[in-house]
Formats: sequence, structure tokens, C-alpha cells
Amino acid sequence: MAKNVLVGKGLWDYVSGDEVRPGSIAPATPGRGAAFGAGPSQVTPEQKRWDTKDAQAMAVIALTIKRTITPHIRSCRTSEDAWNTLQAMFGGRNAARIEFLKKQLDKIQMDEGDDIVEHLTKIRDLKEQLLSIDEVIPEKDLVSKTLNSLPPSYLTFQTSLTLSLRANPDPLHFEELVALLLQEDQSRKNKSLQVDGMDHALVVQNKNRGKESAHHSKSSAGQSSEKSKGDSDKSKKK
Repeated sequence: MAKNVLVGKGLWDYVSGDEVRPGSIAPATPGRGAAFGAGPSQVTPEQKRWDTKDAQAMAVIALTIKRTITPHIRSCRTSEDAWNTLQAMFGGRNAARIEFLKKQLDKIQMDEGDDIVEHLTKIRDLKEQLLSIDEVIPEKDLVSKTLNSLPPSYLTFQTSLTLSLRANPDPLHFEELVALLLQEDQSRKNKSLQVDGMDHALVVQNKNRGKESAHHSKSSAGQSSEKSKGDSDKSKKK
């Protein structure tokens, strides 16, 4: 994370050592008009600018590490020294964590019925954890891993997307894939609601038909009973 902030602020070259502090101007000799007792060298405007930038880089490093670690870089004179000290302390530990997080990303799998939002959140979280220790997963790899982690019910979506990507020279970014998957999820939910609505309508329709049938049966039975009673009365009169 610290490296990303430093890069964003244009300070990383000072930390990496690519931006070297400009050389000092040698002091003038007494015979050339220099004041007696002058300092060993004069700080140039370029050096002042470099010192200011390096101090800013040091401040970023100090603010992005835990307070318990700060004492280890307190005696460092430059941001490069501070960075190298931290790398010596935690470089091996970070390598092991990077390997662990990458394995987690490779193994992640969405099962049928799982929530797509939760699944994508897990992938994004692993990506951010890797980024926090200066390990960037290329967008192409992240997109590929995400597509491969989907269950079989997304096969049609995967095929359609793969075909469209072949026709499009621009690479697909992870966040763009997230947006497409959320749209697909919403579309599936809408279709499910439509099916549920149709099923409910059929149930209601069948119930109404049942009621009509029962009413018709009762009506027919009543008419038949009245007719039988009338025939019986006629027989008695005879």
C-alpha cells in the first residue's frame, strides 16, 4: 500500500534510489573571496527540492506503517534507507503471505446457489490484500480467475462473453466484469420473479376453476334433488 501511495504522489523514485540527490557545490577558497570559517559546502536549490521530496516520502512511509515499527526507521537519514530497512525486516514474511493469498485466489470457487455479490467481494478482498503488500495481480489474470471460479450455470454467460471479447481488441477490466456479472445476476432474479408470478397465476386460476366446478356440481345436485322431489309429489297425488 505504501508503494502505491508513493507512486501516486510522484515520490517513488526518491525511495527506489532512481532520483539521486544532486551533488554539492564545493566551498570557495579564502583567496577567491570566501568568508573565513565558511561551511564545508553550500546547499543548492536543487538539493533543497530533493531534500523536501525525500522528507515527504519518509513521512508517507512513517504514516503507512504501524507505530510499533516506526522506531526501526527513526535513525534512517533518507526514505531509501527507511524502505530498505523495512524490506530487510519484512521482505521474507511478505513473500510467504503473497504466496498464501495467491493460492487462495486460485482455489476460490463459487457453488451453485451462492450469492454472486459475496463471491465477488471475496475476490476483491484478496486482490486488495495483495495490493497492500505491493503485489499487483494483472487485470487479465484477475478476469480469467474470476470467470473460471463461476459455477456451471454461468457457462452460457462465459461463452457469450468470451466471443464478444475476441471481437473487441480492448481488454476487459475486473471492475467491468463485476458490473456485467451483477447485471446477469439481476436479470436472473427478474426472470425468476416472472416465473414465480406465472406459477402463482396458474395456481389461482386452477383454484377458481375448482370453485366453479364445485359450484356447478352443487347446482346440478340441487336441481336433480328438486326434480326427484317433484316427481315423488306427482306420484303421491296420483
